[in-house]
Amino acid sequence: MFAKSLLLALAAAGAATAQVQNYTSSLDMKLDPNQATAQERAQWCSAETNSCSQLCGNTETKNDCSASTLDYACICGSNSSAPALQYYTQTMPTFICQKLFDICNSQNVGNRNNQIACETNIRSHCGTQDPTKATTGGSSSASGSSTTASPQATGQTGGSGSASSTSSSHGLAAPTMAAGQGIAAAAAAVGVFAYLI
Repeated sequence: MFAKSLLLALAAAGAATAQVQNYTSSLDMKLDPNQATAQERAQWCSAETNSCSQLCGNTETKNDCSASTLDYACICGSNSSAPALQYYTQTMPTFICQKLFDICNSQNVGNRNNQIACETNIRSHCGTQDPTKATTGGSSSASGSSTTASPQATGQTGGSGSASSTSSSHGLAAPTMAAGQGIAAAAAAVGVFAYLI
């Protein structure tokens, strides 16, 4: 009886330690810039501006990216709209999406259900199309579907906008958050154990 109660308490404590954010698009995803290294952010911005040029057929009127804030903007001059960046690799929405997936996955080591949720709720929204093979001019999108040139599509990430945000990890906290969650579960289990004694 005692062992069964202890196992139930540990299972409940473990299940309550992490939640996986659910997104509908990579354009909704926000990343604290401190969760990526300065080198990663610089590489992302370089790739983002190159992809913007490619997707706009070198006609872009706005092509900005800030490695310090992860804010970006891409507007094609041919039709004054934003290309569907969320569908393409080598774009800021996809870099942010992949990073959030990596963080989610590492925070949920040992929790198969949450790792499946990381895949479903985050990674499934990451862009997969090659921007170098896209039809250029700003109207290209995945599978021929239309895209909206909303402020999100033109690239406000980092700290502005009304989109959902991830859980409260900041800085380079992925490994520490995972360890902290384990400590919380252990503390709960010890409390239950002490109560049972």
